[in-house]
Amino acid sequence: MTGTDDYLSRYLLQKKTVEARIIEPIVGLMERDFGAETARDVSLEALRLSALDRDDPAVTPPSPRAGPEEGEASGAGAAGPEPGGASPGGRTPAPVMTILEQRRLEGRVVGFFHQAMTRARGLEKADALVGEAVAGAARQAGAEEAAKLGRPADLADFARILPRWAQGGALEMAVLAETPVRLDYDVTRCKYAETYRQMGLARLGFLLSCGRDGAYMEGYAPKVKMTRTTTIMEGGRICDFRYSLEEDD
Repeated sequence: MTGTDDYLSRYLLQKKTVEARIIEPIVGLMERDFGAETARDVSLEALRLSALDRDDPAVTPPSPRAGPEEGEASGAGAAGPEPGGASPGGRTPAPVMTILEQRRLEGRVVGFFHQAMTRARGLEKADALVGEAVAGAARQAGAEEAAKLGRPADLADFARILPRWAQGGALEMAVLAETPVRLDYDVTRCKYAETYRQMGLARLGFLLSCGRDGAYMEGYAPKVKMTRTTTIMEGGRICDFRYSLEEDD
């Protein structure tokens, strides 16, 4: 196998992992709310819609670059060799998916499931189920990230990982306050919103991305309160994130 083939096969494996991480909870919730037969029919319809898609925005892997293996939030990677090149260990480095790239992959497959669910059970139920699945996945990801610390996370810890969401120029932010108990920042440009609009998923964008933020923090640092009064995804000029850590009595 050539370096390019190895790179592509590893990218496709990561792609499947990213998609499965959101498909599995959606199918589980459909079985709970709609029954196994309807869940199966909706899943088959979503797969049919995916197979008919001729404008898949998620088929081209990112260029190889050195960095950690893909996760819920991959860290920043330095430039790596071009396809076919080798890493220092003699192997082409695994693709490092930014969170924006992961959301793009998830958005495409969730869009098909949402479309199929809307046809089967209506828009309101489709929105509610997708929102619950996305929030649950984000809450679990937050808890898993916090567990790496071996102690309760605070806002200084969160500030250190915050650049992951901006990797690849995905966000432009202005930090207004940063302490272990307070983190305030404004997002002035959001490529997540731009990407969903380009994919024809502008309406679902809030559920797919913005809806994760509070749930992620619930898993990461349950004592942190998040407030946000406006988002670019919903047409606002900025996203005004305000986090505060509640002190123990």
